[in-house]
Formats: sequence, C-alpha cells, structure tokens
Amino acid sequence: MKDGHDHKTLIKVLKGAGFSDQRLLAAFERAPRNMFIPKKSQAHATEDRPLSIGKGQTISQPTLVAKMTTYFLTLPRGSKILEIGAGSGWQTALLVALGFEVHAIERIKTLGYKAKRVLHNLGLMPASLTIGDGTKGSPLHAPFDAILCAAATETVPEPWKDQLQPKGWILAPLGRVEDTQELSLIRQINGNWATERLLPVRFVPLISKCK
Repeated sequence: MKDGHDHKTLIKVLKGAGFSDQRLLAAFERAPRNMFIPKKSQAHATEDRPLSIGKGQTISQPTLVAKMTTYFLTLPRGSKILEIGAGSGWQTALLVALGFEVHAIERIKTLGYKAKRVLHNLGLMPASLTIGDGTKGSPLHAPFDAILCAAATETVPEPWKDQLQPKGWILAPLGRVEDTQELSLIRQINGNWATERLLPVRFVPLISKCK
C-alpha cells in the first residue's frame, strides 16, 4: 500500500537523521505525515522539507518537527501543553500520541476545521482545538506545563508567561520573519526569564487576527 510504504520511508528518514527514541518514533507511526498534507503534495510526504498546506501556511520538515517534539519527551505523560498555531494538526497529533493533554489554537478557520477532521479520524483528538487568537493563550485551560509556538515572534506574549506553571517553559521561534529566526527555550530561572537559543529556523509570522 502506497501510504504504508511512504510512512515507513519517513521513519527511515528520521532514523537516518539520528532520531532513535522509541517513544518518539512510535508517535510518528501513529501520526503519518501524508494524512496532514493536501493531495497534490502527497508525492512529497516523505521529503525532509516544509510543504504548503494552503492559506499561506506550511507543515514543517519532518526532522525539525522531530527535533521540536524531542524537547517534550522530558515531560511526564499527562502534562498539559498549549500549542499555538495548530496548522495542519500534525504537531498536535504527535503530542497527543505521546500521551499529553494538549490544548491547541489555530487562527485560520478552514485549517482548524480540517485538522479536527484528520485528528478525529486518527483517534488523536486533543483535549481542545479552538479557532482564536493564539497570542492570548488559553486562560480557560491554564496553567500549562509547556507552551509550543509554531510561528515566529519577536517577543513572547505576556499571557503565555502568565499561563505557565512555575517550572513551565516555552518553545518558540524568536526573531523577525524577514530574517532567520532561532528556535528558543524560554523559562524562569531564579525568578528571571531566560532565553536559550537552540537552532536557526524559519517560520511564518505569529498573527493575532483570525480569519
């Protein structure tokens, strides 16, 4: 079956890139990338590059998604995670597959509704997936153990900081959209916010306006 073949190929790509954690690979097994991309891009599902999902948005390259997801492996199952910018729903699915309580926000209605359908069909629905302004976070479901943002921002919105557990952290691309951003880990150390720059990335901008 073509989908199965493509899926196995993607797992080989991840292993070839050095990803060996069985919990991580099992999550990718449960959430095939080809399920989250448009039909016209199916032939490129296993390629290690971002792909368009419409509305000016993209699904990130598999190795980057794996790298970002790896940071969450330090959290115990059941941890509460806020995801800003659900997009296709692929990252959402991976976090759910890892056993987390995921609350996702997507500002574009058509993408959010499509992601819900795919996630439901795969049996990987998050605790909530709402259409809204991700810069405001989700006070209804706070506090969170971690926040993942899949859009570039020059500064971390204050509501995110306010909605974290005391030892919680934020993983987000920091920097201007026209420049290369840096995936960063933001957390409190001795009462002060500290930023650890992890690797260069390029993401679409964080926008508050919904459509």
